[in-house]
Amino acid sequence: MANFFGLLFFIFIIVTIILLVKPSLTAIKNKSPLPRLKILVYGFLATLFSMVMIGLTAPKVDPKKLELEQFSDDQVKVSQDKDGKIVVTPQEVKNKVSTPDSNLGMTPEEFRKRFNAKLDQLDIDSIRPIAEFKIKQGNFKDTFQVKFSNALSLTGTVNKDGSLRELIYIMGGTQDFEGTMMELLILSGISSQIISPNEPKVNNTVIELINKAVRGIEKEDNSHSEDIGDVKYYTLASKATGLWFGISPKKDN
Repeated sequence: MANFFGLLFFIFIIVTIILLVKPSLTAIKNKSPLPRLKILVYGFLATLFSMVMIGLTAPKVDPKKLELEQFSDDQVKVSQDKDGKIVVTPQEVKNKVSTPDSNLGMTPEEFRKRFNAKLDQLDIDSIRPIAEFKIKQGNFKDTFQVKFSNALSLTGTVNKDGSLRELIYIMGGTQDFEGTMMELLILSGISSQIISPNEPKVNNTVIELINKAVRGIEKEDNSHSEDIGDVKYYTLASKATGLWFGISPKKDN
């Protein structure tokens, strides 16, 4: 019925407008046409009547059903009772746990302390202990750098939660190739033992990766990698960029 009176509402409006434009249509059986004021009053009363009837005949909606629109699907449980009424039960909203950034299982400071302890244990005088890192803030990741010589440096990447994300040793051009290469092997070996202490093959893997990169320095595609546990070890080399040795998480997110 509400639809019927809704249709009448629009018909009354249209008829009223037409009669206001052409009052002569109200003249019936030689009677004079209605004045425009009466047409306006009758039209208003007719539309008002139809609006009242729409309100009276409109189907009632369960208030709980209306509340459903205020919640998302994961916030409510929707069911029906025996009378067919919709029942809305709010659900406990659990905070979503964000996935932590991939990391090497320690902070930069923990790595530094273990590195210096390992260096002291091996009694290596040619490489000085690492001083406290000066971490530079970035938009997404933070970084630090350590310069061992003019031809050899370490760049570290740090997640915003403070965990160590990646280590990259970079060896540039130098006249003392053998000496610098020996330092790179020592640094990469110590770092690998710290990151993967329970992996006996890590030292051989590091040496093989570095050898592959050095031998293929003339090649256009000269990158090599191997996964050990949850860690990815990789090398790449070219005459333009030098020799890189990196340690990063196997899963990158």
